[in-house]
Amino acid sequence: MTDPAYVIEDSLGHWRAQPTWPVTATSYDARLSTGQYIDDGGASTAAAAAPTTADSDRWDVERAPRIEPLSNTEKNRAEKGDTATTSFWTWSTPAPQALRLTGTPRITLNASTNGNVMVRLWDVAPDGRATMFDENVALVERSGSISFDLKSTDWTFERGHRLGVQIGTIDSNRWRDMPSGHTIKVSGARLTLGVQGPRSDLPTQGERSPYLDRYLAANTTTLSNVGPGTFPLRLSQNG
Repeated sequence: MTDPAYVIEDSLGHWRAQPTWPVTATSYDARLSTGQYIDDGGASTAAAAAPTTADSDRWDVERAPRIEPLSNTEKNRAEKGDTATTSFWTWSTPAPQALRLTGTPRITLNASTNGNVMVRLWDVAPDGRATMFDENVALVERSGSISFDLKSTDWTFERGHRLGVQIGTIDSNRWRDMPSGHTIKVSGARLTLGVQGPRSDLPTQGERSPYLDRYLAANTTTLSNVGPGTFPLRLSQNG
């Protein structure tokens, strides 16, 4: 028996085997909304506490690094949607079938002035329950175009779920930043997505990992200001 080259657990707790990673059915640019935000750094600028040596010594396959949950500030600002001044959103249309975002999303945008930017991706259910599953930040050194990768991800959207893209100030204690205080206008934003269909998955053995449920509990909230979808979330741009 030959072990598969890659065994991956998706966000639903299902394990699959693949000869390589990522595998995408299609890749396309989602055009995002124009908007603006105040780069005020959020209510908290405290840095996330570093893991202790004792913690590091105990890490193994059953003990993943600690999860830094979304703070009340982060959840409150997300729940306000575009009524918050510190970020703005773009929403996809509902997924017509189950699909997976896989690989490394990349964001490109034009900023009106210097400051900081955070981009977050959310899986939003029809009832507004949403999980933040990917994020990254960047320093905007000057006005103009900037591009950067988000974290590599493997996240399955169930039918009817939507992708929410949040762009705004760094209001998380996961990073140290110096807020500029500027109002930053964003235009021409595009998010490059790699999409895979789960119908062709080759299931393999594996139990649901405890880390998955810990992550979901720490990064899920309910959004009440979900706007209309402006870009498709589907396996093919034409399908």
